[in-house]
Amino acid sequence: MVSKLLALIFFCMLGLQFAQAEEAHLDETNPEQEVVEESVKGTSAKCQRCHDFGADHILGPSLAGVYGRKAGSIDYMRYSDSLKNADFVWNEENLRTFLRDTKQAIKLLTGNEHALTRMPPLHLSEAEIDEAIAFLKALR
Repeated sequence: MVSKLLALIFFCMLGLQFAQAEEAHLDETNPEQEVVEESVKGTSAKCQRCHDFGADHILGPSLAGVYGRKAGSIDYMRYSDSLKNADFVWNEENLRTFLRDTKQAIKLLTGNEHALTRMPPLHLSEAEIDEAIAFLKALR
């Protein structure tokens, strides 16, 4: 009974954290705000399960400013060695490749056939990938 109660409290707090992250990181002065608001309700809500859109890290690194950033370059302790040592930038092409197939993309993007990522396969449609990339571009 106690473990069920603790689990309920944990999931309620996690939901609250996501709601607060959404409110805190949506910039009302941003002209791309509508893209961000719509995406949070759609595909990018999947991202929010493990990633924060601000300065915090959840299970994965924060996605704030990820578009145009060198892979593995922010202060996040759980990057795989493959991403820590990566030499590519998260541009549209690389994000699209990664979102299509995370496990194969990490090998291709790093040039290391043994490269690994903790990011699970996402099984996104091309429309969902387009939406996720638009969201990441608008995220500051």
